[in-house]
Amino acid sequence: MRQTFAEPPPPLVATDLDGTLLDYRTRSVPGGFGAVLDRVLAAGTAFAVASGRTPASVRSLFPEHADRIWIASDNGARLSHGPDIVFERTLEPELWRALSSEACRIGTVDVLLVGAEACYMRDSGAEAAELFRRYYFPLRTAPDPAAAAGEDRIRKVLVCNRDRRPDAELDALRGRFGDRVSAVSAEAGWIDFMAAGVDKSSAIRRLQDLLGADPGRCVCFGDWENDATMLAACGRSYAMSGGHPAALAAARFVAPPCDENGEITVLDRLFPPAGN
Repeated sequence: MRQTFAEPPPPLVATDLDGTLLDYRTRSVPGGFGAVLDRVLAAGTAFAVASGRTPASVRSLFPEHADRIWIASDNGARLSHGPDIVFERTLEPELWRALSSEACRIGTVDVLLVGAEACYMRDSGAEAAELFRRYYFPLRTAPDPAAAAGEDRIRKVLVCNRDRRPDAELDALRGRFGDRVSAVSAEAGWIDFMAAGVDKSSAIRRLQDLLGADPGRCVCFGDWENDATMLAACGRSYAMSGGHPAALAAARFVAPPCDENGEITVLDRLFPPAGN
């Protein structure tokens, strides 16, 4: 079904990255998206990226627009606009240290701490470091990431199974910390731990308040479990076809899959090129 908006345009478009705008194979912004983003911004609509990635990683994907977009990074633990930090939530030191210690006892997982100064990863080989350096930088590897982090302010603890399959030990780790943290799956076999109450929707709702935006008129896109609350926070929400059941259940509409440029397809309809 074609979804269009009467004037004025929607106040906000928010999107997840991996599996939504970026396909899992290339992890790159699709060709032509810059022109789409130009039209969104020219309409006076705010554009936000809501991702588990760090701000530096997100900015590197949108070099021509980096100072004009909002970034809800680390699954909502930080909201920024250009160089300005709007808010930031960090984990209590004793909590993230306990999480790191418990996670490092699981021999089959990668453990990474996302801090204000840098990211700290348990040294598990050059291949793993090369993979995570694409999304988390500056990245430092060490036998004990908590010791390497020192007094840095930690926004997120990432724990993922190396073969990216669901893992009973990960589920048990999640259960042990209960409501002391916010824990969400970012991909299969992958759990992000943030401060209690932090998720993508907490950042997007904060942004809606700052913009004075009617949530019912906001547009958002997502594909996975950690996108579900954000999808529920926007009246015009799109889950990507083939996405996680939680995302599909939370969204009002379904977009074509990311490897078919589904988000661009929807935005082309909502913000058509001149002459269309």
